[in-house]
Amino acid sequence: MKRPVIGPDGTRYPSHSAAARALGVHVTTITRHIEEFGHLELIGQGRTVACTWRGKTYPSIKAVAEAAGVCPQSVSTLLRLHGHLDTLGVGRGSHRNKPSKSTATKIGPFEWRSRRAAAHALGVNYSSFCMWLSPSASPRQRDQLMAAVMRHEAALRKGRAA
Repeated sequence: MKRPVIGPDGTRYPSHSAAARALGVHVTTITRHIEEFGHLELIGQGRTVACTWRGKTYPSIKAVAEAAGVCPQSVSTLLRLHGHLDTLGVGRGSHRNKPSKSTATKIGPFEWRSRRAAAHALGVNYSSFCMWLSPSASPRQRDQLMAAVMRHEAALRKGRAA
């Protein structure tokens, strides 16, 4: 549903998206200003929000985002939801030093750390490779798998593959 919007300078826009394009902001900014303030008079005034992160005060959300290496929307979301930036840049948990969830794949004398690595080494499409390994694979698909493994073995013997 398109609703007309009156801009800060009195210009009438046919929709929120048209106002957003003309004012150089995101459409959610238009929607939020109309819901919160009932008008768009604060858009384009260059208001910034000073933020404190890790004991240092930054002049704007953009400055905090650049310092933390995240997008400004992440900073805004944390401020809106929690009112502070204590968890900014922390992430959902460290993925380093955790064992991989991939399953080692062994075919004949060869073993790879994952199905994706095996498919890459054999030079075949990953989804095709997974179908070839499935219990419901047809005899033709199993033959294709063995042919790919044999090509890989021959290439290794000639010294062309790693």
